Amino acid sequence: MKTACLLLVCGLALGVSVGNAQSDAAGCKDSSLIGRFPGSFISQCKDQADDLITFDNIGPKKEKKRIEGELHHTDYNAPRALESPVSRKT
Repeated sequence: MKTACLLLVCGLALGVSVGNAQSDAAGCKDSSLIGRFPGSFISQCKDQADDLITFDNIGPKKEKKRIEGELHHTDYNAPRALESPVSRKT
């Protein structure tokens, strides 16, 4: 009986974790520079060989700077349990 209950609890826990799992957006992959937080997933990504991007508030003078070059942009979504109660949208 104990074994059956243990198997049932383990099966439910596995089903819940698989049911809540999100998959990465098509064609997206992890950065080679930083690791992924466990349970997070990639919601969107952008890779371009040549692009122009503007950065705001750079340096002590808070200047705007435009830089041209290779662009890799990846948006990760954290597991819901890690979001602060203030940032959650209900």
